[in-house]
Amino acid sequence: MKHLFLLRIFIIGFSLFPVFATYTNAQKNHHFSISGKIEGLMPGDTLLFQKVILPFKMDQEEIAFEVIVNEPDTFFYSGEQPHTQYYLMEYKPISGKYKASSRRALRLIMEEGDYQLKGNTDYIYFSAISGGFYNHPLLKEVLHLEDSLGIIRAGYGKIIDEVRANGDTEKAKEYTDKFNRFHRDHQESYAIIKQKTKELTTNNPSSPWVIVEYLQRVSNASPEEMKSVLSNMSQEAQDSYYGQILKKEVDIIERLMPGNEAPFFSVTTIDGKKITSDDTKGKYLLLYHWGLCPGSIAIDKKVTAFYEKYKDHFSLIGITDNIQIIHKLNKETAEDDEILGMKLKPILENMVTHPWFDVESTGDNHKITEDFAFGGLPYFVFISPEGKILARDFQKAFNKAQEIMKSEFGN
Repeated sequence: MKHLFLLRIFIIGFSLFPVFATYTNAQKNHHFSISGKIEGLMPGDTLLFQKVILPFKMDQEEIAFEVIVNEPDTFFYSGEQPHTQYYLMEYKPISGKYKASSRRALRLIMEEGDYQLKGNTDYIYFSAISGGFYNHPLLKEVLHLEDSLGIIRAGYGKIIDEVRANGDTEKAKEYTDKFNRFHRDHQESYAIIKQKTKELTTNNPSSPWVIVEYLQRVSNASPEEMKSVLSNMSQEAQDSYYGQILKKEVDIIERLMPGNEAPFFSVTTIDGKKITSDDTKGKYLLLYHWGLCPGSIAIDKKVTAFYEKYKDHFSLIGITDNIQIIHKLNKETAEDDEILGMKLKPILENMVTHPWFDVESTGDNHKITEDFAFGGLPYFVFISPEGKILARDFQKAFNKAQEIMKSEFGN
């Protein structure tokens, strides 16, 4: 069952958002400090802080600073930064590699001021954050609710590791299923978090946390909604580092609205074939951004069936991160391994033998993910024979593509 655990890690890790150039800020550097009371920290442990480029893209992180722990259970760092900065904190114990069972890092946003963490090394990535805007009562409540659920889910991950080490594959499968369907099983709790988050963002539009929150979902929002968000922000917030990026993102999303001309693209497929948007004119085109995530696993065979049904009338280009990872997982997966109640092997076999052209979003190919602002996985853009965007979304865009093709070409 090691293969299911490997997939679990991939599912956590794959969350893609387009990246644009770093913005400069003419203001002077701002002083900040971060300290922590983390039970279990040992002298020699390292806390690595990485800058996150927004909109979020995991392979665009930059190491900002690291803290070597000198005293048990505590740490302190003081430094300067040119603007409010979003960080990921990774824990690297001196005793060996830390195995994260859910979150792979602690996320925190720091502007000028002092910040504190409180927690323990077993669940260090769920440590409570205080200081600055983190002291807002509703934000503290939202984060506490999220962390409480996250600790339960991470606990399932730890059980999976323990029982697998003991050779108990049946219990490993039981808790892997619990881990993967956690959000579905706790819909009511997540609905409460969603409602409170909406209240928080509505009433505090200029908070750095709120701006970063919007930046992480701007690709999936309407330009009208985001323009409303911007209009409610203070001018200072709009002119801030992340406020400027948000404004540019809104402009990009507006250009990708249905009815607008699709951006030109030029990509090289896994097989070495060069394809441009000019090559696809005259037929409908579906861009399918896919990878190792629950959504792609659930929908991949449906996309294949759709392609086989209408392939004479449209083109399909798949865009993924790393096809070799999928090939490797396919080779290591047993015939009886399951994920989300489905046999995993046939799904992976289908992914590595797609009947259309697949593209890895590396090198020059990465530009297509930026220009079309794919909002995650799986994500679809459906384009008319004239090169106009007809739909751009998650499954809604795929459903729209099916409706149009059925209307024009029948069953």
